[in-house]
Amino acid sequence: MRKDSLEIPLCKVTDPPLMGVGEIMNVVPHRPPFLFLDSVLELTDDCAVGIKHVSLSEPCLQGHFPKNPIMPGLLQVEAACQLGHVLASRQVENMSDYWFYLASCKNIRFKKQVVPGDTLLMKVTMVLAFRRGFMGLEWSAFVRGELVSFGEAVAGLSKKTS
Repeated sequence: MRKDSLEIPLCKVTDPPLMGVGEIMNVVPHRPPFLFLDSVLELTDDCAVGIKHVSLSEPCLQGHFPKNPIMPGLLQVEAACQLGHVLASRQVENMSDYWFYLASCKNIRFKKQVVPGDTLLMKVTMVLAFRRGFMGLEWSAFVRGELVSFGEAVAGLSKKTS
């Protein structure tokens, strides 16, 4: 992981979003209850910053330690990859003609629990531009200014057949 990938983004969760849920759903095919991205705050050619508000009413938290609900780590990875999908849409013409999927993950670390009421501030950085249909990403997530999780991922494109 590059050191700058672990630095907290300068924007704040109270900043007005570049994209809300409606605009995100125009890019990302996921829908509730599997949409884990509430807004995008920054978007450049190689970096995206977004947020996920963690709520007790989410289905995944109903049974994930019912008396001590925490956001599953793999859903933090999924939220970051959905933000990566938004970032990829800046690189790929006609993104709606492709499936964007997670191909691999490595060096994932979960440092603190994410609980209902938290706002997950995520940063995804493209570290390898698309080659042969795959791109490399690094992501990090913060709650109240503290690093809670981070990792690396490779995501791929697959042409839709219908």
